[in-house]
Amino acid sequence: MNIILNGTPLSVDEKETLADILLRLGIKGPVAALLNEEVIHKADLASTQPKEGDRVEFLVMMGGG
Repeated sequence: MNIILNGTPLSVDEKETLADILLRLGIKGPVAALLNEEVIHKADLASTQPKEGDRVEFLVMMGGG
């Protein structure tokens, strides 16, 4: 199935959770996740499965200065 991840189409398995997608993409560290503009808490990433056409945003926190 297809979702929109950070504005780009991405094919994912129907059983993949947001945590699975983060792992597959190699995204580590502090991250904020939104599903259809709704914040998904860190504790819920492993149980939240996007559906066809959902819009997912991953915002990775970076330090610097």
